[in-house]
Amino acid sequence: MLTRNLRVTEPDAARIRIIRRTGWKKFVLYNFPAFFWLLVIFTLTGLAGENFGESNLFSGDKIIHALLFFILVTLSMQGFNKQQLFPNLRYESGFYALATGFLFSGLTEILQGLFLQSRSADPYDYIANTVGCVLGWLFFNFIVLQKR
Repeated sequence: MLTRNLRVTEPDAARIRIIRRTGWKKFVLYNFPAFFWLLVIFTLTGLAGENFGESNLFSGDKIIHALLFFILVTLSMQGFNKQQLFPNLRYESGFYALATGFLFSGLTEILQGLFLQSRSADPYDYIANTVGCVLGWLFFNFIVLQKR
């Protein structure tokens, strides 16, 4: 009996297709800043390492690394929260934004160590990137979401 009421009629199917199409457009629109920022990070981490000086845990270079990934996580959480195409991504935006930041941070360090002659994989860079990710998550959760 209940299945008869749940049948999708032709107008409903067309409406669902339109919602999915606009959902993808909005997903791309809302997440474009984070995708663009990933390209910026990838470009900046590919620059020659001699330009940045000595590497230690408290150098200015590490502050830049933390800031880059702070912005990435903040933009990712903003895009994930606004989109409605993937409900799980929306409601668990913090987890997915942190996972994206951590994975991309590790990937950039591995690629620097394997393929770039002018750069090396630096564990301090990964630590700074991770700190930036966590600070971005804290900022978004406790500052941005509290204002809503």
